[in-house]
Amino acid sequence: MEFNIGAMKAEAMRKAFGIDIEKGRTGVYEDNAENRRLNRVGQSYGKKAEEKQPTAKQPKKGEEEVKVKETVKTEQEKKTSAATMDSAAQGASDEALKRASQDPKAPADVKAAAKKELENRGGGKEGGEKKGNSGINSASKELSKILDPLDDWEDDDWNDADKNAELFSQIRSVISKYDMSEDEFRAIAKKYPGLDLVYTDYAPHDKVVPIAKEKIRTELKKFDDFSDDDWNDPNKQDVITDKLTFYIRHYNISEDEWKEIVKPYAEGLSGLPYSDFK
Repeated sequence: MEFNIGAMKAEAMRKAFGIDIEKGRTGVYEDNAENRRLNRVGQSYGKKAEEKQPTAKQPKKGEEEVKVKETVKTEQEKKTSAATMDSAAQGASDEALKRASQDPKAPADVKAAAKKELENRGGGKEGGEKKGNSGINSASKELSKILDPLDDWEDDDWNDADKNAELFSQIRSVISKYDMSEDEFRAIAKKYPGLDLVYTDYAPHDKVVPIAKEKIRTELKKFDDFSDDDWNDPNKQDVITDKLTFYIRHYNISEDEWKEIVKPYAEGLSGLPYSDFK
């Protein structure tokens, strides 16, 4: 049987004096039954034990890989979200972009995408009021992407109603997106003379009406300079009325639009009834 003399002395003194014997302030737990039971034999206690810093837990290899993948996924999601936002902005009209960029309730990423697209179109910080060369160049590039492939269209393609409807929609979308004027459209369309592209065939009606208004009133003003001989010359009158008829049909002007356009001249020109020109 093995005896621990130190422990026996301490126990005897504790029983004799009714007190606990304070062990050394620092040291190492001895090899005895109690310490073996508590699994602390050879461990430090006291000040040295306090000074010993715990080793930081190192992440396992699998955990590191998960963290890296999560970080990469987050960055990819941010990029995808930004790309989606940019794509949506590119398909919006100038007016929609202006509203989004100035809306105090719009999310920050939406406003940023709207402002970026307006700047790309040449609108800059003025909210897209001036297109500038960059906006025209962007419109030219987009139209070219639509029109270039038409060189390879066969008769079956031109006779395909669905394809033609899609083509019409794409061209109109670019005109609306960049708020293109007739002159700007013609400057691009003249590069494709074989396609016979006419602005009024594709432009939204609200952009066509002001053009029709200007042309119709220009013709009506010519009556102001008519002499008696002119009024007695049917041919001179027919030249003007033929143009008015053409403008109504070409610009698809409704009766209400016609009445509004000719209102300043209607009283002096026998009312200018819509049916006479339609």
